[in-house]
Amino acid sequence: MTVKPEDFLLQAWKQQVDLGLRLVETIVDATSLAQLVKLQSDWTRANAEKCAAYWRELYEVVARSQANVANRAGVPAATREFHRIPIGSLPEGHAGAELAPAPAKPKRSRRAHAPAAE
Repeated sequence: MTVKPEDFLLQAWKQQVDLGLRLVETIVDATSLAQLVKLQSDWTRANAEKCAAYWRELYEVVARSQANVANRAGVPAATREFHRIPIGSLPEGHAGAELAPAPAKPKRSRRAHAPAAE
């Protein structure tokens, strides 16, 4: 039996509806404000933990992917950090070091020139 995308989406939808119904039932069964506050804080804490775990795992995947790309590109491990090179200060022997920087062109003024005073 092959799983169809529609079956997966239907199952996910059913889980969401079930969760919503259980949440409403729990809120209705709570008899005091203290219970409602406790339910809210437990739910918020659980969601914050899930969110932190998600972003932590995403960071780890990105870091591993970046390391794999660097390995395949042949970048030595010691030079994998991003270094800022100031403009116009390429190290000797670096590709492009023999090229002189292009001279800056003066910009034309967009203002209308005032007529000469007489």
